[in-house]
Amino acid sequence: MKTIQEKVVVEGKHDAARLKALYDVDCIITHGTSLDQNTLDLIGKYVDHPGVIVFTDPDAPGEMIRKKIMAVYPQVKHAHIPKQHAHTETKVGVEHGDDASICRSLNTVASYDMAHSDGLTMKDMMDLGLSGQSDSQYKRNVLSTIYPIGSTNAKTCLKRLNYLHIRKEELEKIDYGKDRNV
Repeated sequence: MKTIQEKVVVEGKHDAARLKALYDVDCIITHGTSLDQNTLDLIGKYVDHPGVIVFTDPDAPGEMIRKKIMAVYPQVKHAHIPKQHAHTETKVGVEHGDDASICRSLNTVASYDMAHSDGLTMKDMMDLGLSGQSDSQYKRNVLSTIYPIGSTNAKTCLKRLNYLHIRKEELEKIDYGKDRNV
């Protein structure tokens, strides 16, 4: 069983149990969107050593938790599981991800360079078909399988691609073929 050195922030005990079935890992559980000061302090205790990976559900509450943590600790690492790989018929969450998707997500963690938020523009997003077109969400979902950005709207996608220093030229080379498993 592979060990993850960093503490992994998840939303619930089922998410933690799911990760512990695959890894030797310590989890910090937020207990949903409440994310109280004690939990933030606990994250702060480990943020520099051994590090913290935020691995929240690919939904609005998960993003809200991620943003709250980033506001206090911008140096955390991020793992994202695509929504299409983490759901049942009625629920979405890390705990519902298949083994391969969870492992792929935790093998492609990223730190966001919050100071680097320029480069791509919303015009670039439109030119690339990542915003304003009927298949824009599909294309952003394809990007979420290539880069650790999660399922996003156009504005968040733009921000995260810039945090990762992704350039327009790199995005122009991507094949968004409909045969992808997204």
